[in-house]
This record gives sequence, structure tokens and C-alpha cells, in this order.
Amino acid sequence: MQKIAHTKQEMITAARKLIQAKGVASTGLMEIVAAAETSRGSIYHHFPGGKDELICLAIEEAAILAELGILRAGKKGKNAAEVIQKIASLFRQVPENSKWQVGCPVAATAIEGHSQSKIVRDAVANAFSRWSKAIELPYRKQGLNRKTQNRLGSVSLQLWKVVCCWPEVYLLQNLTIQSLI
Repeated sequence: MQKIAHTKQEMITAARKLIQAKGVASTGLMEIVAAAETSRGSIYHHFPGGKDELICLAIEEAAILAELGILRAGKKGKNAAEVIQKIASLFRQVPENSKWQVGCPVAATAIEGHSQSKIVRDAVANAFSRWSKAIELPYRKQGLNRKTQNRLGSVSLQLWKVVCCWPEVYLLQNLTIQSLI
């Protein structure tokens, strides 16, 4: 039973990492199978809903990892300015550490949103909602009123969009330019 759960998790993590680097549209199921070092039959066994189900679970994994990071970063800030700084620093880590080769899998999926199914778009919306709540929590613990919490949460989420979405735009531009050459 552990092997089955492990295989499924490996496929979810492989999908998340590939989406970080290439986006959903450029990530194929066989590529995920190869990255997870599993068999083709694993797709149908673990993900009867197909690629959409796998993408939704990869987005959920990314959302949980980011949410935990946001909560940790939020605890380190002593005031609102420090909280924003810590969260912005967190958001920069993945793109910067990869030399801007990977970004956020949720942002990559959101950018491709028009071509995604409703369940995938809903998974993206749920990720953003989770992050908004996680971002507002440190402000709430500081005793700030609800309106201020919402404003600061919004500013923090906008910082996330700037830091995480620019690598996605950059990658899309490079892929487009490379395909034209």
C-alpha cells in the first residue's frame, strides 16, 4: 500500500515541478510518468480523471507548500512592514534560486487559464484563496482591524503576482521566440 501511495505522490510532485518549469500546456503525461519513474498504467490507476485530476492535485500540493511558507514567514515578522518583507522574500526564493528558470505552478496554470478546464481553474482559485487567508493571519494576530488586514493581505498578494508571474511571462516569451526561430 505504501508503494502505491508513494507512486501517486511522486507523480503529483513530478507534475508540479514540470508545470513550474514549462506550464500545463507544455507538460505531457508521458513526461510526468518519466520524471516520476513509473509506468504508463499508473496514470489511469491513480488518476481516473486524467490530466485534469493530476494537475489539480499538483496545484493543491503547490498551494499547501506555499501556504506553509507564508505562515512561517508571517510568524517571523514583528510588524506589518516586516511581514510584507518576509513574505515577499519567500515569494522570490524559487525563481531566484533557479536563476529564473522556474516559477510558481499555480501562476503558470493561471496564465494559461483560458485553455484550462473548470476544475483546474477552480483549483487555481482555491490556491489563491488559501494564500490570501494565510497572508492575512499574521496581520490579524497583530491586532489590526479587518479592513487593514485585507489591504495588507492584498498588497502582499500583489507582490506575489509581480515576483511569481514575471518569470512565467519571461518563460512564455522565450518559448514563443524559440518556436519562431
